[in-house]
Amino acid sequence: MSKKSTDKLIKLYQDTIDRLILDFEKKLRKGKALDYEVYLIKSLLKAFKEAKEIRGEIRHSLQEEYIKRKIEEWEKAKPLLSPKQTQFEFEEFSKVDAEEIETIYSMFNNKIGRAEKGIGRQVRGWFEKEQKAITNATNRATRDQLTSRFMGKSKNDAISDLVVSLKDNIYFKLIDKNGNSLKMKIDSYAKLSLNSMFQQARNTATINSMKELESDLVIFSKHYWTCETCAKYAEGRVYSINKKNKEYPYLYETVPGFIQGYNSIHPNCKHRLSGYFETGRTKEEIEEIKKHSNKNVDNRREKDKEKYDIKQKLNFYEARKRALEIELNRFKGVKITEDNIQTVETLKIRLKNVNSNITTLKKRLGEL
Repeated sequence: MSKKSTDKLIKLYQDTIDRLILDFEKKLRKGKALDYEVYLIKSLLKAFKEAKEIRGEIRHSLQEEYIKRKIEEWEKAKPLLSPKQTQFEFEEFSKVDAEEIETIYSMFNNKIGRAEKGIGRQVRGWFEKEQKAITNATNRATRDQLTSRFMGKSKNDAISDLVVSLKDNIYFKLIDKNGNSLKMKIDSYAKLSLNSMFQQARNTATINSMKELESDLVIFSKHYWTCETCAKYAEGRVYSINKKNKEYPYLYETVPGFIQGYNSIHPNCKHRLSGYFETGRTKEEIEEIKKHSNKNVDNRREKDKEKYDIKQKLNFYEARKRALEIELNRFKGVKITEDNIQTVETLKIRLKNVNSNITTLKKRLGEL
């Protein structure tokens, strides 16, 4: 994966939302006379145009990653190949390869496109909601008078509440497999989608390499501390990509994610497929792997389960830490008054608690 391009895209989304909120607050406090909804939407569209250009760079990287994976598979398999098989041009991009990349990239691009539109809808919807609330409060007030009187708050408090309200609404809605509506930030979704896309490309490259080599079997990598689903279906298990092979379970009828045609067990999954060959293994080793592959049981040690749970908690607290730091940055250069001193102190206490939780979790992870 081209880390430079992917990190650039994630940072762009992060900076866009952070800058949007800060600019909104600064202009409100200065009493700038402008159409704030139009201003925010234009700012989003400008950033999303830049994001589209970066996604073009990522598309090229995806193709390179795909070919790289095919070459790796060929190099590992080379000692086992027949003279005919060694004639394959693995460094060339075939029509099938091009179609695979186009499908994987299009899925990613469409998802990000829908997320960007979702953010725009949320901003428009937020203004509509706030406008209705304001209209209900009074129909006879100038904007500045209204800001100072709305819900009986001071001007500073009203602006602070509006900024928090906007921040809480810059997300898009995602429907999970159970039909539940989830709120997700676009930078987090971009990171998730990028990781998933590149992993799908690697796994697809492996599968197509095995098909070209007329080999039926693929094996999942081992990570030991992993989620329950991957513990049951991945972790060194071997699957067949040929339904006629009855000695190993058929990948596309057994493994979640692959059943749905995604070539990955779940979003952001770290388990990677590689070609598997029985040649060079003892009869006992082959039988043990077959036995393991045909049992979808969670064999994780309690220590590994705890490691996985701690990692998930760390991800949560790291995200919370970043959000609190952004909130505190809003008050840099702003005069601390009676209206906002309590907010600043509360944010500092929360950040201190989050940092304490992160330290405790990292210490425990080091002990395992």
